[in-house]
Amino acid sequence: MKKIRIIAALLALLLFLASCSDRNAFRVGEAICTVNGKGYVSLQSAVDSITGTSSRGLDDSVYLIELIRNVDGEILDENKEGVVIPSSFTGNIIIDFKGFDYELSSEETSGFKVSGGSLTLKNGNILNLATDNTLLVIDGAEVNVEKSCFLGMVKNATILKNGASLSFKGDNEYESSIAGVFCLDKTSTLTFDGGYVYIKDIVDIDEGENGKIVIKSGKINVVHEEESRIKDIYNSLEESEKANIDIVIVHDLTKVDSKDATCTEQGNITYWKCNTCAKLFRDNYAESEINIGDTVVPALGHDVVHYEAKAATCEERGNIEHYRCNRCGIYSTHDDLSDTLSYNEVFCYDALGHDWPEDWTIEKKPTCSETGWQTKTCKRCEKVQNDYIPTVPHSVGEWKTDEGYHWKECSMCKNIVDYSGHTYSGWVQNPEKGEQTKKCEICGKEVTEEYHNLVKVEAKTVTCTEDGNKEYYKCTVHENEFFSDSSMTTKLTSSDIVINKLGHIESEEYSIDQKTHSKICTRCKTVLESENHKWECHTDTLNKEFHTSTCTVCGRMDFVKAYDFNANFHWEICGAKNDWTSNNRDIHNYGLDGKCVICGIAKSK
Repeated sequence: MKKIRIIAALLALLLFLASCSDRNAFRVGEAICTVNGKGYVSLQSAVDSITGTSSRGLDDSVYLIELIRNVDGEILDENKEGVVIPSSFTGNIIIDFKGFDYELSSEETSGFKVSGGSLTLKNGNILNLATDNTLLVIDGAEVNVEKSCFLGMVKNATILKNGASLSFKGDNEYESSIAGVFCLDKTSTLTFDGGYVYIKDIVDIDEGENGKIVIKSGKINVVHEEESRIKDIYNSLEESEKANIDIVIVHDLTKVDSKDATCTEQGNITYWKCNTCAKLFRDNYAESEINIGDTVVPALGHDVVHYEAKAATCEERGNIEHYRCNRCGIYSTHDDLSDTLSYNEVFCYDALGHDWPEDWTIEKKPTCSETGWQTKTCKRCEKVQNDYIPTVPHSVGEWKTDEGYHWKECSMCKNIVDYSGHTYSGWVQNPEKGEQTKKCEICGKEVTEEYHNLVKVEAKTVTCTEDGNKEYYKCTVHENEFFSDSSMTTKLTSSDIVINKLGHIESEEYSIDQKTHSKICTRCKTVLESENHKWECHTDTLNKEFHTSTCTVCGRMDFVKAYDFNANFHWEICGAKNDWTSNNRDIHNYGLDGKCVICGIAKSK
C-alpha cells in the first residue's frame, strides 16, 4: 500500500456558474480539461456541456472528462456549490484526473454535488485545504472513486442521502484517504472495495437508524469511536472474504519519554500509550504493541569499591576507610552500603598545605632582554614552585642622534632603544644673525638655518637712459640676497635682476624747423643735439627780389624777401644773413591806414 499522499485538503473546483455554456465564465483562462477534444476552463463548464437540456444528457451513455493540467484552487465559476450534476441527468460521467492535482477553492461550499446519474472520479489527487468545505454531497445518485487520493481536513467529508451510493474501488494500486466524517441516512450505502480509507467518524443522519456499510477489500484505518461498528461488519464476513481486508485501529497516542535506570530505581524506554484503550506501543504508528514489562529498564545495582584510609597530604584531604558506589557516588563504612556518609565525613582530614621556604632560589638572573626564573621547594613533599622574574630595564646613556632620528643604546645588551624621529619645537628667529633655530623636545638636538624676510620688488621697464629690473623678492634680513619667488626656489644675483639701460640710437637724418636742425633718438625720440641753421645766402638769378638761403649743415633751403626799417626809410635785407642792402633804401609810402604799404611800419605821430 502506498503511503497516504501529502497535504491536507479535500477537493476544490471553483467554477463560475456557467449555465450550460462557457459564456458564463467571468474569467477566461487556459483550459483545464477536455470533452471529446474540446477545451473547458472549468469542470463545471465541461459538466454543463454534457448535462444540458439536449437529449444526450438524458440517457445511459458514458461521457469522459479529462484533466489536462494541475488546478490550484482557482475560482473558475460563480457557482459556490462545487461541481454540480443535476437530478435530471441519467447518464454516466467519468472524470479522469490523469494524475494531476485538483485543489478545491476556499470559496466553494462543497467539491462535488451529485443529484443525478452516476459520477466516477479516477486517477487524481483531490485536495481540500479549507476545513469547512464538504467533499461530496450525493443525493440519490451514485459516485465511484478509483485510484484517487482525497487529501485534506474537513468537517463533513461526505454526505449520502436519499438512496445515495459511494464506492471506493480499486486493486490496491492507489490510496484513497478521507480523513473526515461519513454522513449517511438509512437509505444510503458506503462501500469499501480496495485501497486505503481513514475513518474518523461515521454519522447517521436518521436518528436511531444506520446507513449501510459494505467492506469487501482494502485497508481500513478506524479510530476507537467507530471500532466496534467496523469490526462487527468485519466479523460478520466469511473467512474467505476477510482475506483481502485489513482492519487497523487508529489509536490516540501519547508519548512517554524514556527514563534512565539508577542503582536502586528502574527506568523505562520510550513508548506510546493509547489514551482510549490504554494499549502500549513501541512506535508512534501503533504497529508494534508491547506490554508494560517490555518498557521496564531494571535497576542497575551498586558498583561498590573499597578504599583504604589515607593520611592527608599537602594538597589532598585525608580519608577514613570506606566503601563507595562508583555509579551513584554513595559513601559508607560497610560494603553493603547500609549506612550513608557525607563526603566531609569520609574526607575528614583537611589538606596540610605546602610548607614553602621564605626566600626564593634564583635559578637564572634576568637581563634586559630575557626573563629569569626562581624556585621554591616544599619542605614536606618537595614539590617545586616556579616563578618567572621580569626583565630588568635597559642601561642607557645619552641620546645619540642623526639628522632625522634619535636613540639610546643599552650598555648591557647593546640594543638600540627609544628609537624615534625628532620632535621639533617651533623656529626661534635671530634677526641680527639672520638665523632661526629649532630644538628637538626629546633629545635636545638643535638645527640652525638662515631665515629670510622677503619683500616683493615689482618689475621696472628699462629705458635708453635708465636701468630696468625683473620682478624679484628681496630679503630684508640678508643684504644682497634675492630670490625668484616667495618660496625661494631660485637664488638670484644682481646681474640676474638688473636690465642695463639701452642707450640712445641717433637718427641718421636731421629734424628741421624754421630756425634749427636737430638729431633725435629713434627709440625714445629725445633730442640729442640742436643748433641754428648756418645759412649761405645768394640772389636768385631769376627773381632778383628773392634771396636763396641754404644751411651749410643740414642743407635746408629758404626763399626770403624781407625789409628792415627806421622812422624814415625801409630797405631790403637778406633774412638769412641779415645783411644790409642799402642800395634799395626808400622813403616810407603810407597808406590811408597810416601804415607803409611796403614795410608795414606805422606813421609816427
